[in-house]
Amino acid sequence: MSHSTKMLPQDFFCRSVTTLAEELLGKVLIYEQGGQRKQAIITETEAYGGIDDAASHAHKGKTPRNWPMYEQGGYSYVYLIYGMHHCFNISAGDKGEGGAVLIRSVTTLPDEHVLTGPGRVGKFFGFTRAQSGYKMTEQKSYIWVEDWGYTLENVQQATRVGITKATDKMWRYLGTIARR
Repeated sequence: MSHSTKMLPQDFFCRSVTTLAEELLGKVLIYEQGGQRKQAIITETEAYGGIDDAASHAHKGKTPRNWPMYEQGGYSYVYLIYGMHHCFNISAGDKGEGGAVLIRSVTTLPDEHVLTGPGRVGKFFGFTRAQSGYKMTEQKSYIWVEDWGYTLENVQQATRVGITKATDKMWRYLGTIARR
């Protein structure tokens, strides 16, 4: 693993889920395993809060499945939906708060393929539930986020999609990569 000085520090993730969801736009998600490295620019996110957010996996409290949401910001949380799609999240806030940011869309590097939908993101990286619980801010981690200086334009805030509860929250953030 070759982590650079661009790796985001712990304090970047230890803030509100909505702030983290917006600030992750343009950052590069990296996964390195078995000598293979995959990386992509984050272009769409959704915030999920703790017990006060009825759409959140943390809404009913801490479980063996959602425990990474209750760690301090910067832990990976991967879950399976529809029995076939692995969705990747990053915990936010302080330990015990129970929040995470879902990565909904990315643009792959270096080939710049746009992948929309959390299932496609999980498939591209090859994530499974085995990648849940990684502390992404440690040098020994296989999953981490870096700031390469990308900015997004036409950034929008919208309601979350694919849920049936708390559908009014404007907690989805998306944009397009600004050309340098």
